[in-house]
Amino acid sequence: MRAVNQCVEDYRFVCRSDVNSYYATIAHAILKRQLKMLIPCETTLTLLHRMLDRLDDVNGVLHHVDIGLSKGNPISPLLGAMYLQQLDDELGQYCEKHALFYGRFMDDWVILCRTRPQLRTVVRLMNRVLNAVKMTKHPFKTYIGRLKTMGFDFLGYRIGNRLTKGLTIAWTTWANPLAKLRQLYEQGVSVTDIGQYVTRWWRWVWGRGEVE
Repeated sequence: MRAVNQCVEDYRFVCRSDVNSYYATIAHAILKRQLKMLIPCETTLTLLHRMLDRLDDVNGVLHHVDIGLSKGNPISPLLGAMYLQQLDDELGQYCEKHALFYGRFMDDWVILCRTRPQLRTVVRLMNRVLNAVKMTKHPFKTYIGRLKTMGFDFLGYRIGNRLTKGLTIAWTTWANPLAKLRQLYEQGVSVTDIGQYVTRWWRWVWGRGEVE
């Protein structure tokens, strides 16, 4: 987050986006091909394939699952991180060649450009990769255009805010826990458990970067 914030003033345009329903849209066939290219051990590949090949019981009827990863699976974050490696390769190479900034965390990424033609190129590359892995951009979390005075939100922070001159907490980062607290109170959760939730959230906010 600090790296993005430190260099944002060198650029005029931004492409910030993430995947719509990331884990739920990971295609097993594409993931298996990626794993085969990365892992030489057949035993490991067999175990991973068995993990992916499962049946779901829907109202007593078994359905073969060929898309989506379980968020409760401890290996899902690793598989999710590598699923968009092609995005890193293509956008990373272009940005390195033209001295642009590219950064990704799981299914969230940001690209900083100096000119509008550069912005159009990275958007075209981004869309091509997403089509190749059968994914779409989140409609409400995507911003492509000129860097505004108020900056833009990324991973829960407001970056490039020329009014505050620093890395600040995004408005949604404040709003979401407030909604969660109302929900916990309505559910009758104990004060102790609510306090633990607030403590974890506060540590997350102040542990992700230097904010003002």
